[in-house]
Amino acid sequence: MKRPAPYICVLPFVIQAGVLFSQSALPVQKTQVGEIPKKSVDREIVHSEGGIATVYASTHTPLQDAILALNEEYGWSINYEDAPTVNPSDLVDDNAEFHLSHPGFHAKLLDGYSPKAKPFHSTFKEIDKRHADKDIAIGKVIQDYNESNNPGKYALIRTALNSYVIVGDEYKDKSGTEVKYSPILGCPISLTVSTMTLYDALQLVAKRFNDACKNDLNAPLDAEFAAEMLGPLAQEHVFGDYQGVAARDVIEDLLRQEPGLLYYSVEYVPGFNQFYLETWLTYRKVVGVDGNEVLDPVLNGSMNKNGKRRTRNEKVGLLCDSIAACVQGSSLVRADNGKTGTEVHFDYFSCAAGLA
Repeated sequence: MKRPAPYICVLPFVIQAGVLFSQSALPVQKTQVGEIPKKSVDREIVHSEGGIATVYASTHTPLQDAILALNEEYGWSINYEDAPTVNPSDLVDDNAEFHLSHPGFHAKLLDGYSPKAKPFHSTFKEIDKRHADKDIAIGKVIQDYNESNNPGKYALIRTALNSYVIVGDEYKDKSGTEVKYSPILGCPISLTVSTMTLYDALQLVAKRFNDACKNDLNAPLDAEFAAEMLGPLAQEHVFGDYQGVAARDVIEDLLRQEPGLLYYSVEYVPGFNQFYLETWLTYRKVVGVDGNEVLDPVLNGSMNKNGKRRTRNEKVGLLCDSIAACVQGSSLVRADNGKTGTEVHFDYFSCAAGLA
């Protein structure tokens, strides 16, 4: 599998380049007899009569995208840590044609290999269309995933700050044997974070982690795409002193200092043998009419004009329209490459605020 390629806006085009929406740039497997029909979007929650909700995910990382859908729908901040996928029977080559025509190209890296996941869904009880019991919903999603014959088994743990983290619990090694897995972010690290941006702080966390923590796969942690959605104008306001603290607790404490509802995910990329740390902003803190802070969805208006949940492409289009209007005449950083237009690196809180 290629490293996930979320979106950045290029005027007048959209390219897969930056970090904003997590999307694997990989085709979903064709639906087989007995499998769930492919949905029109890569993740979706459908509400039914009687307080029943069903989350659908049809990507190469279905559990991760199911959790992302729950966070978007209910305003949660459930974190996610991948179980590694290394067994050949659990991998699919989505660049097969290219590999056949370019023998030996990136052979050692297995560039283009992805988890061989099936479309996944889970049904659970909800209170109403905006609220659900977190323990019931998450527990049911994990149970259904573990029974779905998709790669890896997962469990629910709580952080030192009492937040929820879904972590890999078992995976198949290269011989096909099911082995227990110790999630890498449980490793304790020590560092002092002087006042800096969240992006810089997470780079420091990754460096300390790679210096102090080893795992069975000898796979490093990469944080180059973490917190980029805050843009170059992100404020320098996170700090902390951490001595012998689990890496996940350090990360969560740093995320909680930002003015919004953020959560993190760790994805293992097959072939590259590397873990990628990413952070996601679903709700930002704004001051309500009564003067109190409230959480406002980053992507306001999740329904389109037909009353259907907006697809990711629709959301990206709206975001690009907002950015295009925002950057005209502004002092935001721009890089004219002369071919695809102006690549816009933006302050997420300023430019994305215009979404309707």
